[in-house]
Amino acid sequence: MKPKSLVFLAALLLQVPLAEAQTASVPQAVLDAIKLRADMVGAIVAGSRNADAALLQLKAQPSLLGDPDTSLASAAADVGQRLSVAGKAAEAGVFFRAAEASLTLKINRTPDASAQEKAQYLAMRAFLRAQFLNEAALAKADLDAAQKLAPGDPYLTSLRSSLSSDKAEQFRDTPSN
Repeated sequence: MKPKSLVFLAALLLQVPLAEAQTASVPQAVLDAIKLRADMVGAIVAGSRNADAALLQLKAQPSLLGDPDTSLASAAADVGQRLSVAGKAAEAGVFFRAAEASLTLKINRTPDASAQEKAQYLAMRAFLRAQFLNEAALAKADLDAAQKLAPGDPYLTSLRSSLSSDKAEQFRDTPSN
């Protein structure tokens, strides 16, 4: 049986339901990426590695999701969250900024004609900005743009509700089409 933390991370990386990840054969590349990130965080927390050098190593890794921008955004956000939990806010910020930059590239490269896809990336960046970068106004602008591209999307409505409970006034108003 796989450890729960590996199953959860594998489900996220493979984009499969949690129950499926429990029984699925997790590719060695995914397991290696999870271990690399854990080792990276351990080294930063121990003070034997700085965040900038670790980020360069992360950027040099092969894409697990097919698209390098999305893959880096996912990996950097993962490392940033782990560092936040470990009490390394400044170091986590380096990774969250890298995730934001990668998502920005992906958003800029995604045509408006691919509305649902672009809305998904905008929602990811909105969440990152609201929860980790303390940029509620920018996050709201992202979420507004996402909802204009995909009006009525239940995930976006749920995200706005969730963020409005955390960030109060910033997210309560829905955008006008």
